[in-house]
Amino acid sequence: MTDSLWAVGKTGVEELRKAIEKSGLKLDAKNPEMVVVLGGDGSILRANREFPNSSILPIIKESFGGLADLRYSQFDYALEKIKKNEYKIEEVLKVEVQYKDFKTWGLNEVAICRDDEQCNRMKVFSDGKDLYEKELIGDGILACTASGSTGYCYAAGGEVLGKTERKFEIVPLYCNYMGNDVVDDRKVLTRVTGGKVFPEGKEVIVAYNRKIRNKIVPDSIQKERRYFDFDVGDEVIIRSSRENGKFVKILI
Repeated sequence: MTDSLWAVGKTGVEELRKAIEKSGLKLDAKNPEMVVVLGGDGSILRANREFPNSSILPIIKESFGGLADLRYSQFDYALEKIKKNEYKIEEVLKVEVQYKDFKTWGLNEVAICRDDEQCNRMKVFSDGKDLYEKELIGDGILACTASGSTGYCYAAGGEVLGKTERKFEIVPLYCNYMGNDVVDDRKVLTRVTGGKVFPEGKEVIVAYNRKIRNKIVPDSIQKERRYFDFDVGDEVIIRSSRENGKFVKILI
């Protein structure tokens, strides 16, 4: 049985803490083994950053989210299951992004995109192969996990992966390349569509061909975003993280 729990999230979280105490389980706000998160995906992603070593039990009340399975009304039932040790820990892949000495990770995704009037000019490599065989011109690159592939990743044109697949995906954001497309007798840039999927352990290198200011934003959490002035020849490395995200799955 778990040693300690804490509850965070939206309106109603105090009732969850009281229910935990009433059940006889221990409350621990500093280093809980398990964190109950009341809210949608945004609340879950913020809690995962605040408690990166804890297992997350998502509880949904009114929000929509792809990471939560249990409803607010089922919480007492979940506590009984936890007391009986009738749950399992499901581990999911996180994605890591490195620029020079800076590293960050995302449970769902990390966006590397322009904060500049100019577009990025990039080439993308893995195992020494130019993945697009062209210079990409556009906003940036989205690095996504399997568990996050139904959100921003899917909206940007990426592939939906199984939640526990040990894979990550990169998706160009509003990118084109110099091609031969013609629309209404006018030559236009060729649109880049879809993502590319990689197994755990692979690395992807994004090489930049223009001086430009970019921002790196993990899991759309604005307080975690960082700004950098990229130079020609700078690289971003995308890989699977050594640390996993952990979710509590109540056994029915």
